[in-house]
Amino acid sequence: MHPDGTLAAKNYVSQVWSSDFGTGAHICRSIVYDIEFSISEDATLAGMLLNDHTSQQARMKYTGDQAKQAALAAAGEKNGDIFDEFKV
Repeated sequence: MHPDGTLAAKNYVSQVWSSDFGTGAHICRSIVYDIEFSISEDATLAGMLLNDHTSQQARMKYTGDQAKQAALAAAGEKNGDIFDEFKV
């Protein structure tokens, strides 16, 4: 509903996000999956519910990207630790 109580179109929220952030509801869905993934990959199942996704495809897409980023960040951290051991 709009603040004045009139009914809004189904995509109204996405339009508000788009006008404020330059992207639609996709950014909100991304944030939900990011938060859930930070808990665990299994927690992204809750992200599916929150984002009203009924197929595993979206969950796997978001999780796949996040898992790669997390793995690369962890590997980079370990690389730094390994090289620190050899500093003289």
